[in-house]
Amino acid sequence: MTMRCDDLATAGTFLVHSPVRWDAAWERPQEIFSRLARTCDVLYVETPLFLDDVARPALDRSEPVPGVLRLVPRLPAMYAALEHATQVIVQALLNDLLGAFAERTIVCAHWSGDDDRMLPNDIGVPGGFCHAPR
Repeated sequence: MTMRCDDLATAGTFLVHSPVRWDAAWERPQEIFSRLARTCDVLYVETPLFLDDVARPALDRSEPVPGVLRLVPRLPAMYAALEHATQVIVQALLNDLLGAFAERTIVCAHWSGDDDRMLPNDIGVPGGFCHAPR
């Protein structure tokens, strides 16, 4: 499936999973999603941080630029080697957040940090989050 700019601009909400940390350096993902945020809400989901001082999973939220909600899952370090458990936890954290966007169409993609590609409908967690309003 090919996504056109028109499709993205009318989506209402665009959810992207990216291995690129928003605050690492200003590069292509930040440029693209900052511009997209002028016409729709962008949920920028980074890969989880596994930390020794985290007792319970949480989803850190910040707004690095207007219209972009940066989401960083913070998980206890013990989950670092448990890929399936990590996916289930991240999915639950995101599902809680996505309830607030239930009335909007959500377009999902995975930003491939290796070759700067955007892959539709694959955000790296099972179950999928892409949906249209009910």
